[in-house]
Amino acid sequence: MCPQECADWLYYEYFPEAWALDLADFWAPETISAEMEICGFVAVSVEREHLHFAQDLRVWFDTVRRRDTCSQLLAIGDGAYEAGLRRLAQELAEQSGPLLRDDHLCLVTIRGDKPRGRQK
Repeated sequence: MCPQECADWLYYEYFPEAWALDLADFWAPETISAEMEICGFVAVSVEREHLHFAQDLRVWFDTVRRRDTCSQLLAIGDGAYEAGLRRLAQELAEQSGPLLRDDHLCLVTIRGDKPRGRQK
């Protein structure tokens, strides 16, 4: 995944500490491709797939209440997780925003070829 290009992912909106951790854990695609070229890969390519979809917050709330459904929820501290759940529960109780929200996730595939004749 590419957190640099999907700051609007709902997980990051409600659990912003997860975004900070992912920015530290997931290199930007350009960094990965540059490192691959330094290591000798050729014809390195980067493909991004932006997934846009509608998320029903009531259904999503049931999903995120099970913390083990997303590694980002497991990576953040208990306080950050509980704060995100409280905020979402409060919004649902007050219906202070739309119940159907736009969501966005960016997935990245990076490929490179090993040069011919190179043994390892």
